[in-house]
Amino acid sequence: MDVEPFVHGRLDREITRPLLILLGVRQTPTDSNRLLDCLRALAKSERPPSHEVEKWYRRLDQMMDTCSTADLANIKKAFQQEKDNPIGTRRMDERARRFSLFR
Repeated sequence: MDVEPFVHGRLDREITRPLLILLGVRQTPTDSNRLLDCLRALAKSERPPSHEVEKWYRRLDQMMDTCSTADLANIKKAFQQEKDNPIGTRRMDERARRFSLFR
């Protein structure tokens, strides 16, 4: 998803798992909370870089196609409850409308 560094599949083997853990490689995929937190952090910025905002909305949009029901509910809840603060701010909403989050 181009959200976090990853390890090539050839290195992601049971025999290399202890080394990967020592190196700090995540053992679970990124969930909706991580993506929403990135958007919240950007929303607090006076002038967030548009390419970063679009990247995180795009990742969230891609996640929605295949995520669990719980993750989908979490995403919807965040946008409904945070209309005025911070990911639901007007300038963030305008960018989000380009993606299927609001379609």
